[in-house]
Amino acid sequence: ENTHQRSCPEPAAGAGPSPSLTPTEKLTTMTTTTTTSKVILDCDPGVDDLLAIWWMIGGHQRGLLELIGITTVAGNVDARLVHRNAAISAYFFPTLRSEGLIFGRSGTHDDGSENESDLFYGDDGLGGLTEHLLQASNLSETLLPDFKSAASSPQLLVDLLLKHDMHSVTIVAIGPLTNLAQAEKIRPGILSRAREIVIMGGGFGFHGTEDGYNARGNMNALAEFNFWSDAESAAAVMQTGARSSLRSTLTLVPLDVTQQVCWTPRQNKLLKDSIASILLRGRNGGGGGDNSVKE
Repeated sequence: ENTHQRSCPEPAAGAGPSPSLTPTEKLTTMTTTTTTSKVILDCDPGVDDLLAIWWMIGGHQRGLLELIGITTVAGNVDARLVHRNAAISAYFFPTLRSEGLIFGRSGTHDDGSENESDLFYGDDGLGGLTEHLLQASNLSETLLPDFKSAASSPQLLVDLLLKHDMHSVTIVAIGPLTNLAQAEKIRPGILSRAREIVIMGGGFGFHGTEDGYNARGNMNALAEFNFWSDAESAAAVMQTGARSSLRSTLTLVPLDVTQQVCWTPRQNKLLKDSIASILLRGRNGGGGGDNSVKE
């Protein structure tokens, strides 16, 4: 959601992984000796979260993680659209349609309202790509999970954390924290069953210049969208982590950190080529096939 990019210096000779490695190859080298993690992705797609879903599916297909559920939360767009977008993103890969992946629908604030959005990603939340994605994968609207009959995301979080062993599930939350806070209200202490909770939200570097870089929020100078749109839930989740066993397993990735991540020309070309391939298959009426994540 941010438009600021820092320059990306070339790595020093002998420093870090080979630049010829793809992101997935680098992930593979780091995780081949670890136990496969069960993961719940809590998200609000959004183009950025579409890429996150595809990244997760890439890890799932390669046995680096087991994606056991996608819980959606109103954020980038409303509750119905984020639920639909999550399913379109995942079902772009035909193999995922038969694996029984569960999608939760958004929880709401206590007053019944949804998180606000400025439609940064367009009316469909996917920058106008919805129809292209459906055509490219030969995905019929009838195959998408029904919103009304879907389990609520907060209840689904509770159910999945209870279903699986203690400390065996990682929650990756990249939208407003409404669902996590509501899950904790449904069953106090439930989040402590998670192995780890990784949150993208907030910011620590908005107070001024650090290392020549002046970080700022994406809603105003001091506010990041996920925390800003449901500050009460963000506070509740962070307070829960502070007073429970989560204090050692809650990881916060704030906006000012993500603003300093380098996006290289090679990565940009890979993304451009992938999108061009998606659009070409859609225009030709193709789809199906392997459609596996290559990067």
